[in-house]
Amino acid sequence: MDDYLDMDYMDDNYDFLNGLGRARKTYKRNNYINIDPIKFYSDSEFCRRFRLTKHVFLNILMPMIFTEQERRIHTDLRGLPVNKMWKVLIALRFYATGCYQLVNGDMFELSQSTISRIIKDVSLRIAKNLRTWVKFPLPNQVEIIQQKFYQISKFPGVTMAMDCTHIPISSPGGEQAEYFRNRKGWMSFNVQLIVGPDMEIFDVVARWPGSVHDSRIFQNSRALELMENG
Repeated sequence: MDDYLDMDYMDDNYDFLNGLGRARKTYKRNNYINIDPIKFYSDSEFCRRFRLTKHVFLNILMPMIFTEQERRIHTDLRGLPVNKMWKVLIALRFYATGCYQLVNGDMFELSQSTISRIIKDVSLRIAKNLRTWVKFPLPNQVEIIQQKFYQISKFPGVTMAMDCTHIPISSPGGEQAEYFRNRKGWMSFNVQLIVGPDMEIFDVVARWPGSVHDSRIFQNSRALELMENG
């Protein structure tokens, strides 16, 4: 009889606990992500943190990534969505510092998975619109570009400036890893950039390992073909 009473008592407690259900999930957004970074940071502080001026960020980068309608409308209604401006700034912070996503998450008080989704979303948007912004000038624009370069350096006939820069990476591992070790002894991609007089990017080649010389990259680039064909 006592055993039956004990079982009834346990069943009652189980029903009571089960009736409580799951605690309701609450969302809390930290104060840092709610500030307006354009007003909060001075021009120099903003540039130091995100490697871009406020003018470039607002008038060039944001329209590149999000349309005007997207910037005005919140498409993510789950929980407490991160606004479009902060999404781009979080990605910029990751690009500029190269620190781990977890570190960025701790800084903004967001989970690593959220930081990862934001970086992926912004990166894909930039890549999708790359050819809209990164392109060689048209033939009827060459004379204007040469005039602008002449005003800068007093050197005639210049249509573009080109150089290569090493972008550090972690060792990819495997048998081909040493191809990425540059002459300075660390792993990198050797990236070729071609720019115009207004600091616009005409072309980017980012597929060569760090051991490859600048001249080889240029000899195999689309830029050389365009120059030889006029």
